[in-house]
Amino acid sequence: MTEPIELELKRIADRSRPADPDMETMWSAISNRVAKSEGAGFRRRSFSLRPRKWAAPALLALCLAVAVPAFAAPALNWDWFAQRAAKSLESGDGVRIDRTITSGGYSFHLLGAVSDDYRTDLLFQLSGSDLFSFDYVAFGSAELTDGRGGLLRLSDHMTAEEGGTLNGLLEANAPMERGMRNYSLNVKDLILYKEVSVPVDLRAMGPNGQTAKVDDEEVAKATIESIVRTGGVYTVRYRLAAASARINAALNPRLILRSDGLPMNPTRSTLLPPPGDNSVLMEETYELSDAQLASAEFALSRLAESRRINAEWNFSFQADGQKAEQAIYRRKLDSRSVANAAGADFKELVVTPLEIRLTYEEPVRSFKDYPYLDYEQATLLLNGKEIEGGMFMNGNGRDRYYRFLSPEWYRDWSDVPMQVRLRSLKVQAKASPDQLLELAGPTDAKRTIETEVGGFPVAFTYYKDGADLIVESNWRSETEGGITQTYIAAGDKRLLAEYVPEAPGGNGTRRKVERYRNVPQGELKLNPFLYHWTDKEKTETLTVN
Repeated sequence: MTEPIELELKRIADRSRPADPDMETMWSAISNRVAKSEGAGFRRRSFSLRPRKWAAPALLALCLAVAVPAFAAPALNWDWFAQRAAKSLESGDGVRIDRTITSGGYSFHLLGAVSDDYRTDLLFQLSGSDLFSFDYVAFGSAELTDGRGGLLRLSDHMTAEEGGTLNGLLEANAPMERGMRNYSLNVKDLILYKEVSVPVDLRAMGPNGQTAKVDDEEVAKATIESIVRTGGVYTVRYRLAAASARINAALNPRLILRSDGLPMNPTRSTLLPPPGDNSVLMEETYELSDAQLASAEFALSRLAESRRINAEWNFSFQADGQKAEQAIYRRKLDSRSVANAAGADFKELVVTPLEIRLTYEEPVRSFKDYPYLDYEQATLLLNGKEIEGGMFMNGNGRDRYYRFLSPEWYRDWSDVPMQVRLRSLKVQAKASPDQLLELAGPTDAKRTIETEVGGFPVAFTYYKDGADLIVESNWRSETEGGITQTYIAAGDKRLLAEYVPEAPGGNGTRRKVERYRNVPQGELKLNPFLYHWTDKEKTETLTVN
């Protein structure tokens, strides 16, 4: 997956929004721009040497076929990214290098390289006596050249292994060139980070809008934009303002919540699009008891460069990128034969020694097409084996694919039985325009309207905050879902709430708070407009091979 998600830091201004904005479409557009950014090498560091539970934002291979002996990949702690390359080398695909160079006191062991039609991966191990004294490790630069002027810039992924060794992958979002070529890998410098934290004077159950100065070189102040507490679920949205021109996202600045001095792990963490490059907007959800919340306090945590090692590792090897294409199995799919409730137009089945991709195109949707149907999870049934996968997207946002890691390799895939099981149907629906709830004389006193939206019980609470009208929706059904967006009918005008960036799936509380700026006097009626719900039990099985 997605992984985690890096979001482009621009958003449509309220006054320029369309009359009927679709928040899901807006999010897709943001994710599309993120995919382009990731392709250009914009990536958030997320590697930790110490055990720590991370809530992945959501995020996101190769195969050089040359005649080499089968390679038994060591039984090491490869992360999901590196497993693809390890499987390929184990199957005898790719080029085995198996050389070690020591520089600056650190040994770099290059195991091999693989490539397919999408990526180039190089599998390595890094060892040194003091690596585990640090929290994060990164290279200063990593580049792969082909001897003819071609250059691939590589990003790194690493996971910890016992004995002071890091297992890692250098990855480029481009394949190797066709034909036998001489390749050179150049990796320079090692940057060692430690995590630092400073207390921040913010109250865990304080008012929205509270701001505190931060005694830090990177972050000048922190602001709590909203706090939502429902049952044992606590969701906080906060903004960090840079101390200089822009926030250095690679240092992973964030607020952490401590209870009785111990850091609490969020169940989800989402980077949202702020209005400028000089800030970071985050939303995080925790499961906290009343006792934990009573002693909770905030602190700023980020990475700080502790040491920079002057080192350089250079490797040379030969590989033929053209042979990677010969190892790829492709099969065009007839969308009629894999028709599905979500309306996704499946295009092609692609199998490489590193991964299996099922490409599809999202249908073009408009407000006339509600309800929208989407499946949240996908499992590949490969010759009786079940393999969990994730959804990824290409640059235009509509071309998407499910990606699965193959547990084994067949030289002939044409007869290998393959199905995809789609699970957990998400429905995005639109309320009837005739469902108008009268808001009787809003004041600063809270009033609640009980109603049903699409057959699901929902409570709307409304009240004035100065010249603004606040509308809170509370999804009271046991079925997972919630209100996406409302609107207010004021005479012949349709009023829209102030736009606030929102994570996919909401804030984890089934509750939404909307602010209508400078609402006029007179008769006001509320329409539930857009809502969503999920049928966790709904499944659909498609035969693709």
